[in-house]
Amino acid sequence: MWMANESRSSMLSFAPLAEGEQDVTQRTTLGLDFGTSTTLIATREGDERVRIRPMTAATTWMATVAAVGETNRLIVGEAAENFPEKRIVRSVKSYLGSGTEVVRRMGVDGTDCDLSIDSIVSAILGEAVRRIGDVGLNFATVQVHMACPANWTGEIRGRLICCARDAGINLENSSGSGKLTPSVHLLAIG
Repeated sequence: MWMANESRSSMLSFAPLAEGEQDVTQRTTLGLDFGTSTTLIATREGDERVRIRPMTAATTWMATVAAVGETNRLIVGEAAENFPEKRIVRSVKSYLGSGTEVVRRMGVDGTDCDLSIDSIVSAILGEAVRRIGDVGLNFATVQVHMACPANWTGEIRGRLICCARDAGINLENSSGSGKLTPSVHLLAIG
């Protein structure tokens, strides 16, 4: 069995599985696409075709959006889109990718609220975990692959890995030492 690897020129190459790596045709693999505007989850059982999993009753995606709720509590997903724009955080992945740590939005009483980007990312990923659990998948029992932009630094990738852990997503057993899969690889693997 061969697995895609990235070369220095960002072209795909292939290498044999390392000792101890499990053949992907023998397990359930879950791909988590934490996007700038939407989040998607797909699965593959063994060597079957990839299936996009429903994230809501009506769609296969979840809005990657957060808002300051009525009690200054963080609201994520589609429900966040119903709040006044001054209380909404969009494109949180872009904030994470730029190294931003805090954004300021208006709270319920009109005062400013400082929101941690990492807390927002963890909350969005946590909601994805909850929703996929609603359709019978458990993040703890499947192989999880999560992609990130190839140009993200190790520090930014590390923040995303920590956010995933905080949300209950274990990448340690997935792609070795908690590493993320560069986006170009996920296409080749899936």
